[in-house]
Amino acid sequence: MIDHNNLEEYQEPMNYDLEFGGETGKYDFFLELAKSHPGNVLELACGTGLTTIYLAEAGIQITGVDIVEPMLAYARHKAKDLPVEFIEADARTFESDQRFSMIYLTGNAFQAFLSDEDSDCVAANRLCPSGAWRHICF
Repeated sequence: MIDHNNLEEYQEPMNYDLEFGGETGKYDFFLELAKSHPGNVLELACGTGLTTIYLAEAGIQITGVDIVEPMLAYARHKAKDLPVEFIEADARTFESDQRFSMIYLTGNAFQAFLSDEDSDCVAANRLCPSGAWRHICF
């Protein structure tokens, strides 16, 4: 089992946005996917909300989950009055009674899913019957 995590890399959300912000091609990709799966969308490991906020601005009903509170605090600050919910939780064990039409994960966060069980649990009880689970690394 791993006895180390890399969460210290994510304690400076403004630096994160400087490094990864502006990837509009990626944002547009997930926006088009969300439009093709109408309903509530869930972004796992949403960080500072770069993609989450972009989709919310386009009218997508979206929830973002992340394990790092400073990232979420910054996301909430940036989102202002947008109808987006940010939840502090581990994406691998996050529980919700809500069902989502699409669940997605961007970037390298998929590395946190160390087993097939970790990956399978993400979508198992959170997707609508016709929902989509996407994990794309750019």
